[in-house]
Amino acid sequence: MATAGGVLIKDYQTPAIGYGPGNEKVIHGPDEYVEVDKIVEAVYGTAAIVHSLIGVPVFGWTTDNI
Repeated sequence: MATAGGVLIKDYQTPAIGYGPGNEKVIHGPDEYVEVDKIVEAVYGTAAIVHSLIGVPVFGWTTDNI
């Protein structure tokens, strides 16, 4: 998966933040890996970010609530 972060920064001078479940020490290398638990955590984190950006309250969320 890729992001438009580079385009936002270079072409539109818009700040961007990289966010994901991977380990920065092994990204784009021959032994790259992502732990399954981190993928699940990142999905919830992404949902919380998006919901907060559009004004949906997310305080107190747990995996049991979703």
